[in-house]
Amino acid sequence: MQLSQRRLYVDEVMEFLITTPLQTWVKLARHGERLLTDNLFPAFTVRLPGWFAQQFESLQIGHIEFDLAASLLSVAAVLLTLLLVT
Repeated sequence: MQLSQRRLYVDEVMEFLITTPLQTWVKLARHGERLLTDNLFPAFTVRLPGWFAQQFESLQIGHIEFDLAASLLSVAAVLLTLLLVT
């Protein structure tokens, strides 16, 4: 296999494994952003961690703050507790 063919193969694999799922995730996140900003939750602020906060700053639309990272950690802790108890 020549070097240019290997590079092409690696590029195709990287696009399939990384670029396509990332594009799908961004589309889903933007759809969720539209749902939140179309007055479904008028007094609702979503604070997203890190990179997501830079991408979706327009989610801050209300005065009640909802920290997504803290909420996900709380849900994970509750689920882990339920698994350990049962």
